[in-house]
Amino acid sequence: MISGSSRPEFDGWFVEPGPYPVRTRNTVRPLIDGERGVTALHGAAYWGQEGAAELLLDAGADPNAISRDGFLQIAPLGSAVATTPGIPQPSDSEDGVLVMVRLLLLDRGADVNGRHGDGMTALHAACFRGLARVAQELLDAGADPAITATAGPHYGQAPADTALSQGHLLLAARLDVPGQAVSGPYD
Repeated sequence: MISGSSRPEFDGWFVEPGPYPVRTRNTVRPLIDGERGVTALHGAAYWGQEGAAELLLDAGADPNAISRDGFLQIAPLGSAVATTPGIPQPSDSEDGVLVMVRLLLLDRGADVNGRHGDGMTALHAACFRGLARVAQELLDAGADPAITATAGPHYGQAPADTALSQGHLLLAARLDVPGQAVSGPYD
């Protein structure tokens, strides 16, 4: 459905295939929530919606857009790896997260070392969740395993520390050995 809108953040024509408006002319600035500055790409990445993410990226959505909330301040790559415990979502599958990380975000210029508001990175999130193949993909793309969180409950933690804090011992041990593959036959 194509419609116009009088809302200031949606001042052009949009294709509305679902809950996330997509601007079809000029620059792409699709917002889910204008106050927090969370883009439709954040939502598509978080919920594992490959087709929507690809459409948004093809239309020029910024893979490094940072949410303007006072808490997460996260880019879409971080959203792709993030999770909300206890809420089932498509990104609960490591394969789904890999697709979003590999095909849609890293291939489109996402900053693999982009930090959240607390200084954590997508690699921290992958280690928190125990996603060894995602962690390996991020490392292969240049993720820095020495970056430490600068605030919050993970203050001072490198990704290996975050993995260890969640009981992902093999992942933590592999991250502590330079050059060691973090995903392998015992993941």
